[in-house]
Amino acid sequence: MGKKNRLPDPLPVVVDWAPTVGSPAAAVRPGAPDVLTTAPDRLINRELSWLDFNARVLALADDPRVPLLERLKFVAIFGANLDEFFQVRVAGLKDQVAARVTNLSSDGRSAGEQLVLIRHRVMELVGQAEQLLIGSL
Repeated sequence: MGKKNRLPDPLPVVVDWAPTVGSPAAAVRPGAPDVLTTAPDRLINRELSWLDFNARVLALADDPRVPLLERLKFVAIFGANLDEFFQVRVAGLKDQVAARVTNLSSDGRSAGEQLVLIRHRVMELVGQAEQLLIGSL
């Protein structure tokens, strides 16, 4: 009988350093400042980032290298994503405003500020989608 195939011994677990709760920076480098709580300007807003993702979906609909039917599908996906965004995320922000929640997002914005920025970005994206449907598709 030959050698049995066996798994290698597991690597030893290093427990010399333990990050403080809520401090991912400490997990990377012990003693490092917690950048998530000290520098909100270094973070991207969750809702605006999601809208940027949906803008990339819309950009696929504007790409002439993509077949026409696929481009129409990307516009439909853009619309469905936007519907869900309003039903879940915008509704949650509106609930926070109605409940007068004063907590700020990780990037330092209030729910009301986020709603204003979302409105401007959505108006821009919907305008692009309309122009795309009227002009190209």
